[in-house]
Amino acid sequence: MKNNLLERIQFLKTLNASQRKILFAAVLSIALLIIFCVAVYIPQVNKLREVKRQLIDANTGISEITMMEGGKDLAVLVADLNKQLDKTDDRLPASAEAIISYVSSQARELHIDITQITPGDKKPLATPVANYNVEELPITLVLNCDYKSLGEYLHVLRDTSPFLFRIQQLDMQGSGTGNAILQVHMQLLTYVAKGQR
Repeated sequence: MKNNLLERIQFLKTLNASQRKILFAAVLSIALLIIFCVAVYIPQVNKLREVKRQLIDANTGISEITMMEGGKDLAVLVADLNKQLDKTDDRLPASAEAIISYVSSQARELHIDITQITPGDKKPLATPVANYNVEELPITLVLNCDYKSLGEYLHVLRDTSPFLFRIQQLDMQGSGTGNAILQVHMQLLTYVAKGQR
C-alpha cells in the first residue's frame, strides 16, 4: 500500500504544471458532480417520486368517485347515499324489544317453539361508529324444531332480516332415535343504536 502511494506521488511529480492543472480540474469536477448528486439531484428525484405517488393517489380517488357516480349528477348521487344511510338506520333499531319481537315472530312463522329467550346486557362497541351510539346486544335462545326449520330460521336471521344479526354460538341436541326434533341453544349478537345525526 505504501508502494502504491509512493508511486502515485512520484507520478504527480513527473507531471508538468499544465497537466497538474488539468488533473486538478478533473478531480474538482468529479467532486462537484458528486456533491451536486448528493445535495441536489437525489433529493429532487425523491421529491418527484413523492409528488408522483400523491398524484396517483389523487387519480385513484377521483376514479373511485367517478365509478360511484356512474354518470349521475352529484346531487342525485348524494340523495342516493342518504337513502342508503336511512336504510342502515332502519337496521339499527333503538330498542331491544323490536328485535326480540322480530326474532319471536319469525320463529312462530316457521313453527319453531321458543322455550327461552334471554336478552343480555348491552355493551358499547369497541370501535365507535360516526354519529351513532351503537351497542351490542346478545340474545340467548333455546328452540325446539326440526333441521329444515332451523336452516330456514338461520337463513332469515342472517340474510333476509331487516336487522343486523351475527350468530355467535349454535349447539344442537337430538331428542332420541327416530325423532327429528332438536333442542337448539343459540347465541345471537345484534346491534342497537340511537340515531344522533
